Order: sequence, then structure tokens, then C-alpha cells
Amino acid sequence: MDTYFFYPDLELGQQITLPEEEAKHLKTLRVKEGDFIDIVNGKGILAKGKVLSPNVKNSLIEITQIFDTEAKRPFYIHIAVAATKSSDRIEWFLEKAIEIGIDEISFIETSRSEYNHLKSDRLVKKSIAAIKQSLRATLPKINAPKEFKDFIKKYHSDRKNQTKHGEETLEIQRFIAYTPTDTTAVLENCATKNAYYLVLIGSEGGFSPEEAHQAQISGFECVSLGEYRLRTETAALYSCMALNSLNRS
Repeated sequence: MDTYFFYPDLELGQQITLPEEEAKHLKTLRVKEGDFIDIVNGKGILAKGKVLSPNVKNSLIEITQIFDTEAKRPFYIHIAVAATKSSDRIEWFLEKAIEIGIDEISFIETSRSEYNHLKSDRLVKKSIAAIKQSLRATLPKINAPKEFKDFIKKYHSDRKNQTKHGEETLEIQRFIAYTPTDTTAVLENCATKNAYYLVLIGSEGGFSPEEAHQAQISGFECVSLGEYRLRTETAALYSCMALNSLNRS
């Protein structure tokens, strides 16, 4: 069955009841008693479940097989983006980035940020829908909003320039989407394969010169995202696509 269901805790032999929102898909897909479905937990695990009862309000699924489906990629993509005034635009970025492949998303509050009260529960629901749609088993890490200066301090190059990723040690490559000159190199020409990438994306007005300077002295390299001006969510998605493409070439 080319459809994933979601349940956060999966153990071999256990019997689970799907949340009603998930169980509705049993009816939509005309799943019958005795059928098998695929279930992911958002932590890289895929399970096979036998449907004991397809009742929407009281479903019952027995976990018959467990698979560790997603080996860690030899690179890590972390996009830190200023939240847009429209939640729809951030949710669009979240969904598409998960479909393409992203490991971590942070929200930063800059001097030019538009006010947006992010609803974490809604972002989680959108994330779950995206991994199910794209047949993935791992949810990205989503961090609460943080002031730009505090975020930069946390990821300052003085702290560390390498990080563990599974059994691998990755070089941390820091970038800020800011073009002080017409000759600023594009992101994909500055990044190298198999690294931990952290890319800062500003609001519609971009980063202020002071913020760009603060990022640069903290070890972030200025990069261009092409010759045209992109909206915030487009710039964030472009970065995600470029880094995935770099590592697959």
C-alpha cells in the first residue's frame, strides 16, 4: 500500500489505536479487517500493521513487522528562516522542504521580521502530512523562534566547526543569504559535499547591514541565491534544493 499512516510509538507485537484523524484514512482507502498497512513514527521507523478493526472511532492495529528504513544521509541541512506574516507561506515552505529533504528548521526574529505567532501544533500536523505524502519516515527537527543575536551566538564559529551526525563527523558550513556586492558567489558554488549546512534566510526586507556584519564575524559566509530577488519562503526552499542537488550530483 503506497500510503503511510502515522503513530509516534511503535513496538513489535503491540496493538495500537490510531487517532481518529488518522483512522479516517482507513475508511477513505476502503481498508478491511485483515488488511496490512504501513505506519511510520517520524523517527526513521516503518512498521507493518495488521488491521484487526478498521472502525474510525475505535480502530485496532497489530504491529507485525518493524523496519529501520532511513539511514542517516551523509549531510545535514538546517535552514534558519525569518517567519513571514502569512502562516500559509511558512507552511508551504515546510511541506515542500520535507518532500525534498531537510533535517532541521529554525525560526529567527530579525530587525525586519514581520510579526507572526507560529502555531507549533499546526506545524507538526503539516510536517506529519508531508512525510506521509512523500513516503518518508523521519520528521525534521523544528525549533521555536529565537532572536537573531541569540541564534548567531549559539552557532558562532568559535564554539565548534564540526559536529557528530550518526557515526560521521561533519564540517559545519555557515551561510547567510546576503549580497553585499554583485560578485557575491552563489550558495551552491560555496558549499562542499557531505557537510552540516546552516543557512540564514531573512525576511522580505532582508537582513540589516548590522545583522549581516554580526553574522560574518560569527563565521557565516555571505552567499547569493541567484540574480533575482526571492520571497522569503522561496529563498529558503531554493537553499534546501540547491544543497540536496549538490550532494546528489
